[in-house]
Amino acid sequence: GDSQCILWDVNTQIGTKVFSGHDGDVVGISVDPTNPSVFLSAGIDNKIKAWDMRTDSNDCSSEFTLKKSLGEISNVSYHPNGKSFVLSAGEGSIVYDMKAAAVDAEGTTVPLLTFSGDKFDDDSSECTMSKFSNSGRLLFSTYEGGTAVAHDTSSQESFCMTANRKNKVRAEFLDIHPEGYNLALGNSQQVALIFHF
Repeated sequence: GDSQCILWDVNTQIGTKVFSGHDGDVVGISVDPTNPSVFLSAGIDNKIKAWDMRTDSNDCSSEFTLKKSLGEISNVSYHPNGKSFVLSAGEGSIVYDMKAAAVDAEGTTVPLLTFSGDKFDDDSSECTMSKFSNSGRLLFSTYEGGTAVAHDTSSQESFCMTANRKNKVRAEFLDIHPEGYNLALGNSQQVALIFHF
């Protein structure tokens, strides 16, 4: 990877715009579900940047500086309403407000909510993937130890979706069916799990 995001024309297979500004590799992007011209990028520099593809400027429209103690960032994903986002990192699944995010004395962005998988698995503290349900109420997260957890963002309660599985699989991919009834987890070892809810 590198420190850039590139907008590609899929017909000509040519990059039409470069978004640069991270001080290290970009590890994830997420397109705003309410405005597909805007996207977030997450970098190993512990920064989340918001970009607008319509502008001529190469400057990001907003930036979130995260505390270093969060650990390695693995992905970022918008809330369905486009007003917040979740970050997957060593410390867990962390939710931030897009517009009203507070900044602490050290200049780092203060999260709205933080969820962990620690109580379900000793090895599950490092979050590998997170994504909101279609309604935005549930936050699905996968952890390093192979645990998949659904966090309720309203009650802040969590339940383990893989509690009855003997062989846990580290998920590298997570997606939700457009109608919101199924959740799929998968990895590069060709293992897939489908959950119906």
